[in-house]
Amino acid sequence: MPADAAWAGGAGARAGKRPLFRRLLRGLVGVLAAVLALAAAWVASNLVDSAPTELPSVLRLPAPAVPDERNAFFVLVGVAAPPGADPSAWGREQWSANEDGARSSWQAVKQPFEGMLDCAEADLGCKAALERDSARLADEVGRHAELGRRCLAAIDDMPFEERLPPVEEAQRMLLRNASHALGASTCGRWWAGVALSAAARGDRVGVADALDHASRLGNALLAGSRSLLGHAVAWGVARRTWRVAAAIVAAYPSLLEPASRATSTLSEGATDATRWMAYEANFARASIAEATGAACRTPLETVSPDRGWGDRLVCLGLLPNLTKTRSDAVWLQALAAVRQGLPPALSRPPFVEPQSDWPRLAWRNTLGGVLLDIGTPLYAPYVARQADVALHHAALQLAFALTREHVPVDRRPAWLDTQVLAPQLRGRTRLEGDVLVVDHLGATRGMNRPQDLIRIPLARV
Repeated sequence: MPADAAWAGGAGARAGKRPLFRRLLRGLVGVLAAVLALAAAWVASNLVDSAPTELPSVLRLPAPAVPDERNAFFVLVGVAAPPGADPSAWGREQWSANEDGARSSWQAVKQPFEGMLDCAEADLGCKAALERDSARLADEVGRHAELGRRCLAAIDDMPFEERLPPVEEAQRMLLRNASHALGASTCGRWWAGVALSAAARGDRVGVADALDHASRLGNALLAGSRSLLGHAVAWGVARRTWRVAAAIVAAYPSLLEPASRATSTLSEGATDATRWMAYEANFARASIAEATGAACRTPLETVSPDRGWGDRLVCLGLLPNLTKTRSDAVWLQALAAVRQGLPPALSRPPFVEPQSDWPRLAWRNTLGGVLLDIGTPLYAPYVARQADVALHHAALQLAFALTREHVPVDRRPAWLDTQVLAPQLRGRTRLEGDVLVVDHLGATRGMNRPQDLIRIPLARV
């Protein structure tokens, strides 16, 4: 009897657990059914793309306004032309042939003043370096005389307008973008070296002439660039000119006036970020088309059970037309932000820092939304770098004013405190010994590169 009682008790316990097990099983089945229903609803909402939309008119690329024969862009492309060739004609030929020869030919071109421009980096040792290298600098001027003539032709009575590649495959657009970059950078380097060579000789006219040509080149690039890469080239050329001018004045205060006059003007296009956003919006559309590929663009009605469904499922959550439309909306938002001026645009959408490291997940076009959320903030550092251009120029003028007034070293902090600074310099400017330092905006947006630092050496008076 005891054994029977034990068996009966165990059976009763097992019977009591069955309803609990059934309830748990029903609950799991319900959760699974809810997940499947949710997944089915998500798939259904991401199967059909929206209708294609036209690119907004403000994001369309303008037609070229400068005839090719009169465009300094092609002269800069052709700076690397073979001896005896006309740079402009050679540059146009390379462009028309849709080849990358204009860039590959630079491998055979030795850059002028190699290793001789380093002293122009907020370094008070520049005077000693100039005097030590004066013979080498003069030799480089003679060796690269032909390059100098070509660089002069690029800014001699010729307007500059960056020619943009046709809106086609993103990869091809990328390869042909800013074909003038090496020519522009090399010519900027040429004029910088010529100015340093003239300074080492005490040649006021030579310094003024070289810095004037360098400044004209920089301002032409700032005014005529139409892509982000083109603008980045312009920023580099302009800021190298200012660093060289500052180094010359720090080493030879008597050359202040020619250096100051040559670098006093800043192109209005220097802070206009709207100039490159249209091209980047078109490039974004081309990149979306390339990323989604032919399978994602297949209309739903052409997909059959035996052909196309696998490819179509791979593209779920990445709807090309809807992604392009939303990309256009982001660029319209970016245009509205930069029209409020720099640097205030950096505190406006879409350039504000995301509050979370995780992208927002949209129900429809989920992957397309993730791509836009990740990609758009990447442009904020470039907007900051563009704001730094005007910041650097204002800092240079402030340094020249300090030198012009012959402020002794021990009185410079007090002098700085009494100045009515340009708005972009307020709260960002300080003295560190014989160097004027300005905190640049690029550092606040993850682009703390040595070439972006604003450190201007001051003359010892």
